[in-house]
Amino acid sequence: MTDIVKLISLILAVSIASERLVTLIKTIFPNLAAAPATGKPEASATGILKKVLLMAIAFGCGWLTASFLPQPITVGQFTIPVPIMGLLASGGSAFWTNLLGYVSGLKDLSNQKAVQTKQANVANQVN
Repeated sequence: MTDIVKLISLILAVSIASERLVTLIKTIFPNLAAAPATGKPEASATGILKKVLLMAIAFGCGWLTASFLPQPITVGQFTIPVPIMGLLASGGSAFWTNLLGYVSGLKDLSNQKAVQTKQANVANQVN
């Protein structure tokens, strides 16, 4: 469990740093950050191209940021290639929402095991 927490912390740090880099690029090129005039997502080819370009920029920034980490990137038993770390870091809010759900489930499972172990110890002491 501690290795997973360390890994998530590392991905979060890379994600935050790469997001700052994406924001810097959007500031330099304001057309990337500009919302459509109607307030609705663009369904045109230009809107789709813009989304794909932003995803590619986010991945590139994640990859660049992860490349500054000591190589190979190893946390406990996990060894992560730089491109995979970049991909994880560029996942955005949907990635973090899902990850939070998984970690919360692991925590609940760990708590249930602790309660079962405690109950088993109490039952053994009574006998």
